[in-house]
Amino acid sequence: MIFAAAITAAFLLAAFLFPRANEALFGFLERVFEKLSRSILLSMAALFVGVIAVRLMLLSLLPVPQPGIHDEFSYLLMADTFAHGRLANPPHPMWMSFETFHVNWFPTYSSMYPPAQGVSSRSPNARFTLAWSFVDCRSDVRRNLLDALRLDAPRWHFLVARSSH
Repeated sequence: MIFAAAITAAFLLAAFLFPRANEALFGFLERVFEKLSRSILLSMAALFVGVIAVRLMLLSLLPVPQPGIHDEFSYLLMADTFAHGRLANPPHPMWMSFETFHVNWFPTYSSMYPPAQGVSSRSPNARFTLAWSFVDCRSDVRRNLLDALRLDAPRWHFLVARSSH
C-alpha cells in the first residue's frame, strides 16, 4: 500500500512539475496499448504474462500467503491428492478422532468441493507448480476480463490491472 501511494505521489508530482513531458509519455503509452488491443489473443497473452510478472516481482514485498481459512486447507488437500495421482485418499484408521471442516473422512479422505480448483492449482510441492500463484492469477484475470466486457470502457481497458487488496 505504501509502495502504491509512493508511485501515485511521484506521478502527481511529475504531472505538476513537468506537464508537457507527461503528456508525451502518457500519449505514447495510450498509443501502445491501443495497438495492442487490436489483437485480442495478443492482449490476453500480455495480460496473462503481465499479471504473473508483477506477482513474481512483488514476492519480496508480499510473500507467499499461508492458508488461514478452512476452505483453503480443503483446496490444498485436493490439490495434493491430484498431484500424487489419486482421486481420493484412503481414510485414516482413526478418522473419527479428527475434526475439520470441508473434508469428507469416510468412505474416502477427500475435499468436499468440486475438483476444478484442485486440478487447476495442483500442489505446492508438484513439479513447476505453485498453487498460490494460480489462485492470484485466476482472480486478477477473471476480474480484468469481466471489466473488459463493459461496453463503455476503452478497448485497452482490460490491460490495466486493478487491485482489491
